[in-house]
Amino acid sequence: MLTLQDICHGYGLLIGMTSYRLVNGRYQQTRITKAYALILKVVVICSFPFIFWDIASGLMIKPLLPGMMSIAPFVYYIVNYAVIANILIARFQRDSILIDQLDLADRLTRNMDRAGLRPNPRLRRLLHLKSFTLAYVNFGSMVTMLFLQSGFLEILVVSFGYSILNLTAYFYFASFWQIARGFDYVNQQLGSGRMPGEEIRNLRSLHSLLGRMAHRINRIYGLQMLVCRLDYIIYTIIHGYLGIIILSRGVNFYVVHDHFLLLVRTVDFFINDLICELSLSYQCQPKDDVSERIMSQELSDFLIYENSLQLNLKLCGLYIANRSQWLRMVGFIISNSTLLVQFYLILKKG
Repeated sequence: MLTLQDICHGYGLLIGMTSYRLVNGRYQQTRITKAYALILKVVVICSFPFIFWDIASGLMIKPLLPGMMSIAPFVYYIVNYAVIANILIARFQRDSILIDQLDLADRLTRNMDRAGLRPNPRLRRLLHLKSFTLAYVNFGSMVTMLFLQSGFLEILVVSFGYSILNLTAYFYFASFWQIARGFDYVNQQLGSGRMPGEEIRNLRSLHSLLGRMAHRINRIYGLQMLVCRLDYIIYTIIHGYLGIIILSRGVNFYVVHDHFLLLVRTVDFFINDLICELSLSYQCQPKDDVSERIMSQELSDFLIYENSLQLNLKLCGLYIANRSQWLRMVGFIISNSTLLVQFYLILKKG
């Protein structure tokens, strides 16, 4: 049975973000899929600058934008193109850990089935919410272009570009979702009661694998998520400013749709930071109930090892993605959007 992550991976194969296809529960790479991904990458990188320039030129002359913001579409689509190109170029790095991620997910599923455990309800809700926000943001970007009376090619290109941006964030989320699920499983097993030495050694091996995989994911996706965050900040500042200006002219269906799309994309980005925070919190969750029991030597060694392990999940060595960082980013966006509105009002009076 296909899962949400399998469906998203298949969509990623369709738009050239990966060259691996899922066959009977295993990832396989063929010459056809490699050639398809390479050709699509070359076509996108070479053609998107001209298409984006044409779209930005069309938006510049529409009455939707204030006169002082005619350059905004060019700034936004230049950033869009740079981010999309970076994501496509980094395909080989993402593909390098796909098989290891699948092996880890299969190992977790087998262990949880054998122990009669289910994923944390909070993690399941986050996965479903992330899948919804991914689908809606992709669909909403296409609806936005329809509102702007764009041509078929423009709608296709913008939808394609947004799919690459949003699916990268989803792959990042899904990778750390498995890490959080693994650490939560380890915590549940440790809290379940007395365990034989072999089971404790298996848990230690799994815990070590989760830590190494978390560092690999963070290293591979670090730059991609950094440029995605830059794209989100530019998008939100411009749309926040334009939303206030357009809202002052009256409320219509397009305004409601655009504001709701902005809200959903904000939630989508928040979930990425939240899953990183959950992974760290599950990894360093206190084991007071375990330490109060009579411990075997294997369990004592495992707890000492776990307490000594520190995950460094800073993106590109700059910051740790968590709710605090997300709130600071939102504050920065609101401040800059408000500043643009103030400039608009001053220039309008002048």
